[in-house]
Amino acid sequence: MFFSVLVPVYNAEPYLKDCLDSVLRQSEQDLELILVNDGSVDGGGMLCDRYRALYPGKVKVLHQSNKGLISARRAGIAAAEGEFCVFLDADDTLEPEALATIRETLEREHADIVIFNYYNRYEPEFTTAVAEAVFADNAVFRGEAEKKPVYAEMIASTTQLNSVGHALAKDADVHAITDVTGFGLLGHGLEMARGSDATLVVDMAALPFLKDAAALAQQGCVTGASHRNWASYGGSVALAAGLADWQRHLLTDPQTSGGLLVACAPERADDLLKMIVDEGYPAARIVGRVVAGPPAVRIDG
Repeated sequence: MFFSVLVPVYNAEPYLKDCLDSVLRQSEQDLELILVNDGSVDGGGMLCDRYRALYPGKVKVLHQSNKGLISARRAGIAAAEGEFCVFLDADDTLEPEALATIRETLEREHADIVIFNYYNRYEPEFTTAVAEAVFADNAVFRGEAEKKPVYAEMIASTTQLNSVGHALAKDADVHAITDVTGFGLLGHGLEMARGSDATLVVDMAALPFLKDAAALAQQGCVTGASHRNWASYGGSVALAAGLADWQRHLLTDPQTSGGLLVACAPERADDLLKMIVDEGYPAARIVGRVVAGPPAVRIDG
């Protein structure tokens, strides 16, 4: 089997049928469709089961309590039998020739990863616009020497679990913890600020990024969700003067496998940082502080 198409499903019933039909109507049919129902409370889980009954042997369904997008994708990967995984959100669809085009590209370029173009669809008018190509030459990395260290850093980051959170949660001087996932650092930081009725001040210069993140963001390698995140909560964020758009995208980027944002008593910050690093998280940093003020996030530096 060549493709495993993985679809995490959470309260996406209005869009799910179009999504699943677009996969099952592909001209390239060497595939399986894996649906991970992540504790949906609408009819999405039942729709998944209906498609499994209609397409036995083609559609797999996994049901789990709500654990979030990362957990759902990992469950799908664990169940996958294809040579390549295709990640598809439940509110997105594939063009009929999408998988055939991806396969042809993989085989022609001997590629490990393919990033492909997409349409933006705008509700309620349902107008569409083709997104601009991220890279003019249609390639991200060329040559083994260039891509191996990038892959190694990416894999090390995305496969590291936030297991240190269990120990932190038992410490009375740790006042709040959130994982940084779909809403990006700013969105999850804002959740913490709102829950605490305080202002989070983040030092841009202190933030740890993957080595090539800045260069890729400057080339325009940003997600549609990053734009949507900013549109949804940007009014509660004060950016440093002169902060470039590409820098802001690093802060609103949805993290598939992000780390933890931890708030603690100031006098324990150094000790807790050392404990986290010693537990195997060398990129951990003190990145800001909490101050009295309205529930908001402020970026300094």
